[in-house]
Amino acid sequence: MRDYAGKEIEMNNLPTIGFCGHSGSGKTTMFEKLVPLLSARGLRVGYLKHDAHRLDVDREGKDTQRLFNAGANSVAATSPDETFVRLAVTDVEHAPWVFSECDVVIAEGYKNGPWEKIWVHPYSGGRDLPPGGLLIGGKSTRMGTPKSLLPFGANSLSEKQHSLLGAVCDKVYLLGSGPLPQTLSTADRLSDAPGFTGPLAALMSAHRHAPDADWLFLAVDLPGMDAEYLTRLKNVRSPGARFIGARDPWDGALEPLASLYASQLLSAMAGRHDGETSINKVLNSLGAEGSAELFDAERLKNANIPQDLVMLQNMAHR
Repeated sequence: MRDYAGKEIEMNNLPTIGFCGHSGSGKTTMFEKLVPLLSARGLRVGYLKHDAHRLDVDREGKDTQRLFNAGANSVAATSPDETFVRLAVTDVEHAPWVFSECDVVIAEGYKNGPWEKIWVHPYSGGRDLPPGGLLIGGKSTRMGTPKSLLPFGANSLSEKQHSLLGAVCDKVYLLGSGPLPQTLSTADRLSDAPGFTGPLAALMSAHRHAPDADWLFLAVDLPGMDAEYLTRLKNVRSPGARFIGARDPWDGALEPLASLYASQLLSAMAGRHDGETSINKVLNSLGAEGSAELFDAERLKNANIPQDLVMLQNMAHR
């Protein structure tokens, strides 16, 4: 396997069972039942976890936690029943030593690990919310006003779309360099990724910020969008589905900016865009299929000229 820097790491051919799944899918509950079953067969079980966030393995204020934060490279604590070891490393080069006495290792995460993996799905209703990225765009010549500032009902378009994403996503990030209303001035915002242009730069920025996450993207200029449609995208997600979005049944075009992207697809887009600036063309080159069943002409209608916005506002008040 490889560590975070891409360095090759050997696990000494230890039998490894891989498990992956979104947060809240029930992995830990399952492990609590699996480990006793394996132990009952006389197997010594190891547990290796990849956490995309900062590890928190000791309570605030404990001696071991305070000394680790002070800069100790290795911290250990023993009792009559157990020994606790914490190492200040950013990879798993010490894994062979840690697991040398084990017969089998349970690996959680490590989606790109070389072993076979079992996907754990929250069929019982676990919390599973992707981050959301709102593409706010820049100036709009045809509109005469940046789309992010266009009024829609009592709010601006960007306020409306930000609220929609917030209802179905774990956290919402503004993507792009367009101006914002005062109410969103303190919202989380990511700058365009260098080396890319147009909307693709916004998608790559989100991917670089959270490379292991599936992202739900929404363009600011889809005023007909609602939470019901975004929830449907989120609920359709399943293991192996790389792109969840609409495909126009008439011309075959994908809707790239009201869609959910798997982390694996975003990674492929980053490495194989070959200088292409059209998200649609990049998606097609990577075999993204899209679904005609998700196509909705009203919800996916872009507001490109003032008349479009008036029409969609009238529809929203019907």
